[in-house]
Amino acid sequence: MEILAVACSTFVSVLFFAGFALTFVKFYCENTMAESRYRLLEGAAAVPDCLRKKTPYGKIILFAVGIRLLMMLAGLMICLIFQSDGAFNLEAFVAQWHKWDSTGYTNMAKEGYYYLEDGENILLVFFPLYSICMRVFAELTGNYYISGVLVSVLCYIGAMVYIYKLASIEFSERVAWKTVVLMSVFPFSFFFGSIHTESVTLFMMAATFYYIRQHRWPLVCLFGILSGLSRMVGSLVAVAALVEYIRFYRPFDDLKHKNFRKFWQEAVTKFIFIPLIAIGGLIYLGANYVVAGNPFQFLEYQQSVWHNTTQFLPVTVTSLFRWTFGNFDTLAGCIWIPEIFLLILVSVFMIARWRRLPSMYGIFLGCYLLISYAASTLLSAGRYLSIAFPFFFLLADWTDEKNSRYEWTVIISALFLGIYLTAFLLNRQVM
Repeated sequence: MEILAVACSTFVSVLFFAGFALTFVKFYCENTMAESRYRLLEGAAAVPDCLRKKTPYGKIILFAVGIRLLMMLAGLMICLIFQSDGAFNLEAFVAQWHKWDSTGYTNMAKEGYYYLEDGENILLVFFPLYSICMRVFAELTGNYYISGVLVSVLCYIGAMVYIYKLASIEFSERVAWKTVVLMSVFPFSFFFGSIHTESVTLFMMAATFYYIRQHRWPLVCLFGILSGLSRMVGSLVAVAALVEYIRFYRPFDDLKHKNFRKFWQEAVTKFIFIPLIAIGGLIYLGANYVVAGNPFQFLEYQQSVWHNTTQFLPVTVTSLFRWTFGNFDTLAGCIWIPEIFLLILVSVFMIARWRRLPSMYGIFLGCYLLISYAASTLLSAGRYLSIAFPFFFLLADWTDEKNSRYEWTVIISALFLGIYLTAFLLNRQVM
């Protein structure tokens, strides 16, 4: 069994790193003009044409609101049929979306990092932005559960607008719509309406990418900082910004040809905003220091309270196969098998369609996977990958080639969405 787990893990890891390596090949191609597609999109005349296309805000918002209401209705029916033995009011239903990490974010919204459990500030493992938003909306609604759901839904709607705009620039309006639909029916997309950080993080990351694409660097910095305050992986937008800066402005060419004036002018007016994205992460470390006297206190709590440490992706994947083969049970169906399947699926698309995705998205996606799969006990990869929007660009672009691909992808995704939504509301370990 152990040999089989190691063999399967090796295969999947090689698959991932092959796809990750190809993102750097794409970056090289873009910088040597061997790849023209992205360069044409980024040209001085072409980009304004893309950005001048009228975005159907009303349709996007209507779709996003509609699918969230549909999800809520489905959730209500699930709770009424399978759980309710008596009266079931609105507050009880909203509370059904409050599971797992939701408790931590709600307590943070109420008491901040000074919330104590067994005398410890264990909530230092959570990033603050979502809970701050919950606190603000709770002042309006008077209910932390409702405010948490409201923040998630509003950020999901905003994220879909940015995702549509990005996909329409990089691919087409048809691919943009399909991206929005596929993200919305992804099997773990119900987290966009629950009391978790996915919607907030997705909104901030998508907005940052959009302004990177427009080269509006002050806004890149602002949303990058907010992204870094939403989750640890949020600061990875700085990697995408750096890749785009190098690709477009060619600073090393300027140094090579001794064009120092242009080099410093662009560094001072544009590049300077990229390292400032780290402010988000520094604020979080500062909060750890102020509360616990140690800027890295969250790492200690991550290990002592959540029993999780950071490790290399292949080690995590080996554990996933070992747990799946060793005990084929509910945990395997809720957590281990989906995590393995999704990593394989994303890796395959990174390999098969590496030419289709601009390098700033591909390199970001590879780094995102590398960090997301770095936990010693990986419990939430499905939820994490629900906001890995570059993958959905690739998936939508692939399905756009044949209508049948798109139809079957939507049907299969929606089917598993129903399964995992039901499991989540019935308190199975879908987290």
